[in-house]
Amino acid sequence: MSLDKFKFNKALLNPVNRKEGISAYLRTRNGGDMLKLVIESHINYFDEIIACYNDCTDNTEAVLRMFEKKYPDKLKVYHYEPKVPPLRSREQKSLLADSVHSMANYSNFALSKTTRKIAVKLDDDHFAVSHNLKEALSYIKKKKNYNAKYTFCGINLMKMTDNEIGICSSHPFAGGVDIEFYPVSEETYYTNKDGVELFIHPKMKKKYLGILYLHLKSLKKCNGFGNYQLERDDNRGNPYVEIIKNFFDTCQYSTLDSFSKTSIETLIKKNSSNAKGFFYSRRFTKKILELTGLDYRTGLDNSRALFFKSDIVHVIDSVEELQSCAQKNSVKLYTMIKKHDIF
Repeated sequence: MSLDKFKFNKALLNPVNRKEGISAYLRTRNGGDMLKLVIESHINYFDEIIACYNDCTDNTEAVLRMFEKKYPDKLKVYHYEPKVPPLRSREQKSLLADSVHSMANYSNFALSKTTRKIAVKLDDDHFAVSHNLKEALSYIKKKKNYNAKYTFCGINLMKMTDNEIGICSSHPFAGGVDIEFYPVSEETYYTNKDGVELFIHPKMKKKYLGILYLHLKSLKKCNGFGNYQLERDDNRGNPYVEIIKNFFDTCQYSTLDSFSKTSIETLIKKNSSNAKGFFYSRRFTKKILELTGLDYRTGLDNSRALFFKSDIVHVIDSVEELQSCAQKNSVKLYTMIKKHDIF
């Protein structure tokens, strides 16, 4: 079987051939338990969702095909057939970006299937904060700025008991460099760096749009660590082992109510040993983007972070929507496991 059809064609990213609107692209492996929540909460907001699945042994394909029939004008599903080794595994590190087995090529393939001028990566454990997302998309479409990108973040949820969903207060914010809305072009693509896909894009103006999703990773079976495949003999020594151990060692929990009363300034200081240096050093950009998506040139005074209180109100509303949607779709939301259950 030839796998050439899965090779990334950069020409497909040319904006000249793209329509107005916003595409979301999703890659998933064994994400069937959460996909019902992800798709139902986002499908009405994007012009299209491109879903690619790879090496699945659960009901992922069945769930995606069911929604493809339900939303034929909105959802397009692709089976990415080449095997993709786990992130940061020795095998993944050995691959060039243009290998069909690399995470970079897999990501580029998903992106290349989008058809709109603006794109955003959607993970298989994101649940929309509907009010905030609707407001953000309205802003982007009104601006029609194809020389800017719009950053946002998510909130890491946790479940310590069967009765209550709260927030991982030690690591509250989710999101990274490629979790943003950006204009698609031949200059926006992924490459490989140390066994992880790295998003490449030109310098653009940035605007932070708020908390747009609930991150459900810790509510998944095995708290979302299963896809790292750390049990594989060829995956021993994977840096994610220490990262996951550190997460469990430092993990703290807050109720939704207590977290909603925390100021953004307190959250930032809590994540910095040197608050003054944190605000004025050149490393501020990376640090603050990891926390809130802010740009150091705007600082707190001119940022959406000032609206943290209103954002978090809608986060609380969305947690209630999540629980209702999970019950309706018979989706189990898992409690936190112990570190010894993984290692």
